[in-house]
This record gives sequence, C-alpha cells and structure tokens, in this order.
Amino acid sequence: MRIKPSESEFSESRANALEAFMRCLETGDVAAAPKCVLVAAHPDDETLGAGAQLAGPLRRITIVHVTDGAPRKASEAIAHGFETPEAYARQRRQELAKAMEVAGIGADQLVELGIRDQESFLALNEISRRLAGIFVESGAEIVITHPYEGGHPDHDSAAFCVHAAHDLIEAKGDRAPVIVEFPSYHLKDEKLLTGHFLSDSVPLRANPLREINIHLSGPAKLRKLRILRSFASQLEVIRMFDVEWERFREAPAYDFSAAPHPGGLLYEAHDWGTSGVLWREKAVAGLRELAIRKERL
Repeated sequence: MRIKPSESEFSESRANALEAFMRCLETGDVAAAPKCVLVAAHPDDETLGAGAQLAGPLRRITIVHVTDGAPRKASEAIAHGFETPEAYARQRRQELAKAMEVAGIGADQLVELGIRDQESFLALNEISRRLAGIFVESGAEIVITHPYEGGHPDHDSAAFCVHAAHDLIEAKGDRAPVIVEFPSYHLKDEKLLTGHFLSDSVPLRANPLREINIHLSGPAKLRKLRILRSFASQLEVIRMFDVEWERFREAPAYDFSAAPHPGGLLYEAHDWGTSGVLWREKAVAGLRELAIRKERL
C-alpha cells in the first residue's frame, strides 16, 4: 500500500529543493545542485535564460524543448535565409547541438517534443502529460521554465504546461518538482523589455517569492557569449538581450484564464499564430479537460 506524503512533508521537500537550488547558483557547486529539468519553448531560450548556469553548476540538467523553433509559415523560413520551414528547423537543431557542446551538455541530456513553433497552444494537454512523465521519470526536484508574461505564445504555453504537469503529478499524490522561472521578454509601457520579470505577474502574498540575481563577469560571461554565438540564425534577436545578468525566481501560482498584464500583449502586435484571447480560451479548455486545480480557472 502506498502512503501519500503529508502536506508538511511536501512543504519541507519543496523548501529543501528550492534552498539547494539557490545555494548551488550562489556557490557554483555542481555537487550541491538538485535534480533539474529546464523546459524551453525554443532552441536558444535555455541559453538566453540560463546559459552561464548550464555551463556551470547546472550542467547535469535535462533540457526539454517544446518546439522546433521553425514556424510553419514559409515566409518565416525565407526571412532567415532558408527555403523551407523544415530546412530552418534542421538548422536550429544543428545550432542547438553546437551550443550545448560548447556548454558541456551532452546529446543524451536533450529532449525534443517536436511541436511546431507558434503552435504549442494547440497541444497544451499533450505537452502537459508528456512533461509530467519526464518530470517523474527524471526524478526532477526543480523545473526551470518561462514565466507567463505575454511575450511569445510558446513561452506562455511552456509556462502553462509546466504548471499543469506539476498539478497532474500532485493529483496522483506524488511529490511534484518546484517550479523556478527565468525571464524572457514582454511589453512594458508599450516597449519591449528583455531579461526582467513582469512584476505584475507576482500576486501579493505573505511569503515573498524567492529570487536570485546573478551578475555575470569574467569567465561566466565569456562562456555564455560563446554558447550564444552558436545560434547563428538568431543573432539579431539575441543582440536585444543583456548578458550581464541571469535571474531566477520561484514561480507564482498563475491564473491562466486572465491576461498576464493590462493592455496589449507583445504577440498580439506580431503574426505569431494567436491572440491573447484565443490562447486563454485554449488554456481554460485545457485545464477543464485535465481536471486539475480549479483555482487556476
């Protein structure tokens, strides 16, 4: 007979994993790192968010990419110098392999879910279930992913699916990993902001979210720059990001039925496959089908 851990045991386990994660980032001690999985929407997101840590204390990590980084629209591939979306996707896989080799991450540490870029919102439940399986199989204590901030629909989908996978695991009475975020990009005062969290996404709570800001200098900064140079097809976007800091925080409990912030979302200003309204409709339908965490509706 399996005995379900008590709430106090869950809380203690969560606190211990989060403390170990923060400590390993502060000290750079690989041996102190808990078992981690990073879920990125696209190849290069993992490096933009955590590249110096992947080549440092988190180098034993498993990295899951939700999409192939290549939208179905031929115009997107052509704009990047490729004849077809398939050719563009192959290039992005090759760039990722080169980048991870520079970082010291082995091919056996990489998992591809194979969803088309900009189409992850159409497969939220499939992705959530697959991630839940990966988290359980890997024994993950920490999962690192994007925040819900309205920057890119695939980023928001990655956030949704990680939280849904967490809830699926808990619904079975098992210990789910702690969710940690790295910032991506979003609109702030109608301007693009990269590398900083959207403060409006953090609800007021008695216990503030744990956050750590790591200044990169010397070898760590150079290491991240070397990894980023591997993503030749994405250099125009990468140049918009600051490589001086890497930021991580304990994820808040999001309400995926509500917009992440007032006003228009960044992806509503681009032809990136969906609107905020349509994305949220898919998210609400997904939560109802998965039958988890009513408070997220």
